[in-house]
Amino acid sequence: MAKTKAKILNVNNMIKVSVILEINDEEGVYFLEKHLEANYDLKDFRILPNTEDLWEKDDVFKRLCKGVKDAQRIRDSYINQNNF
Repeated sequence: MAKTKAKILNVNNMIKVSVILEINDEEGVYFLEKHLEANYDLKDFRILPNTEDLWEKDDVFKRLCKGVKDAQRIRDSYINQNNF
């Protein structure tokens, strides 16, 4: 079962969608990427590394993740306040 998390931003009458999926099948990942490329203006497609061990064992990694999350929140707030 895939987990999803999406953000929707309206940019120049286009909607940008960022989705994170967990898929347990490499072939499924390949076909998903090909489907998206064929049917949408795919801007970015990445396979994210598994960071569960780092999260459990490394406090520096946790602080880095918190910093990224805080920076993204600040950036998104800035965009929302200044998007004419």
